[in-house]
This record gives sequence, structure tokens and C-alpha cells, in this order.
Amino acid sequence: MNYVYFILNNDKVKIGYTKNVKRRLKQLQTANGDNLILLGYIEGDKEVEHQLHQKFDTYRIRENGEW
Repeated sequence: MNYVYFILNNDKVKIGYTKNVKRRLKQLQTANGDNLILLGYIEGDKEVEHQLHQKFDTYRIRENGEW
């Protein structure tokens, strides 16, 4: 099964795609000094992730590759 997840980092929310939400959260947490919070996830694929990125494009922060 595939998922689109929403992870909070301070005042930013990452929308991403994964097959394993817990593993992905752990990967992101390892690379981040802030406490990340899983807001939730939905069943979906890369197309769903892309649609959500388009929907929230005006709020998107492009300061680095992940957030």
C-alpha cells in the first residue's frame, strides 16, 4: 500500500509519498534536530502527492529539498 503523509516541522508541513510512514518519519527525524510530528496520512500515490503540492503551491517554501 502507498501513502501520502503530512509531517509538521515547527511552522512547516511536509507533504510526501512513501510505502512505509513510520520508516519515513524516522528517516526525516534522523536528519532533523527539531521534533517532527506526524499529522496524518492518507492512502495515495505519487499522483495524489503531486495534486496536493499543486493545490498548496502558493504556500510552498522552497528553501531546501525536503521542506
